[in-house]
Amino acid sequence: MESQGGSSPSWLRVVLFVAASGVASIALAGPGRRVLRRLLPVVYANVVEVVVLVLLIGVLLWMAARWLDRRPIVDYGFHLSRAWWLDLGFGLALGVSLMAGVYALALAIGWVKVTGTLVSPPGQPFIAAIVADVVVVVGIACWEEAVFRGYVIKNLAEGLNSTIIGARWATVIAIVIPSVLFGLAHLSNANATMLSTLNTIIFGVAYALTGELAIPIGLHFAWVFVQGFGLGRSGDAPGLGAFLVVVEGDSPARLWTGWPFTLEGGLLGTAALVVGLLLIAAWVRLRRGSVRLDPSLVQPPIRHQRPLARAVLPRAGLRVDADRADGGRGRRTRAGPGARLDRRTGRPAWAADVRRLAEECMGPCSPLPTWRPGLCHVR
Repeated sequence: MESQGGSSPSWLRVVLFVAASGVASIALAGPGRRVLRRLLPVVYANVVEVVVLVLLIGVLLWMAARWLDRRPIVDYGFHLSRAWWLDLGFGLALGVSLMAGVYALALAIGWVKVTGTLVSPPGQPFIAAIVADVVVVVGIACWEEAVFRGYVIKNLAEGLNSTIIGARWATVIAIVIPSVLFGLAHLSNANATMLSTLNTIIFGVAYALTGELAIPIGLHFAWVFVQGFGLGRSGDAPGLGAFLVVVEGDSPARLWTGWPFTLEGGLLGTAALVVGLLLIAAWVRLRRGSVRLDPSLVQPPIRHQRPLARAVLPRAGLRVDADRADGGRGRRTRAGPGARLDRRTGRPAWAADVRRLAEECMGPCSPLPTWRPGLCHVR
């Protein structure tokens, strides 16, 4: 894969960043977690672990953006505009709706059943535990989407984009590869399946259609929190807190429910995610007017070159600062009555050259006011 954003190949940047993120995650999940759980109750130890991990991932992302990719960190899907927050709200609402609908159906059929309500960790207040769970899931959603979607898809799509593959297929391949990596990273979870790996592709599609991580983060948070702590599907619910505790009601229906894994391990999860994809496409069309892969994913960062010249026109006359016009040496000249003027504009002939040069560096200039003779300072 060619290097377009940074000085090193895209695949190498992806490998370095994912490896560094993995090391940070494993270090905290191993010895770091054991130390924290000796000092704090599990529900609060998880908060400290996730907050530290998010900070580490944030530093790694900033370092990768600055030194590997040489791009603004917001280019990974964090342009926090009003539209971004609306997309985040849509992702949250979509995740809650999909989870509620699927579990209502499973409950009505008898595939699952509720065995408890408002479960608190031993010796801990219910509200405090739920707030802690919210912080944990927000952190998980943010760091996983930033690593597996924002950074990886962006770099892979740029690197794969070529005359042979093209922008569209480069983006498609860039979606599939991180989805596989994401699934492999979760294979260590008990009872994970290949179906649970494939179902996570929806998060990459949401990113590819918008170029932002708002919908993936919102959907990821709602999907995990509602299932794990709203419905208590997680086996850790008694120790972390949950509004309800849902257990298996019909073991032959595991193909549909994904039990004993979470919902994305079954066909109900697949159906929910297909509906989610259709609703995401409808939302994108409503908000952006069309449904297409966002072209910004395959575009390398724009190089902001230092302007060679800029024209400033104070009231007393024309002042021109040309950083390289005379090799950095300063000099003063006076554009008096003897200066060669442009017959059409009445300005010095060299002013048109300065304007043209400035437009090449900075884009179209605003109309210059009428020339008045004065001191011209070039440095």
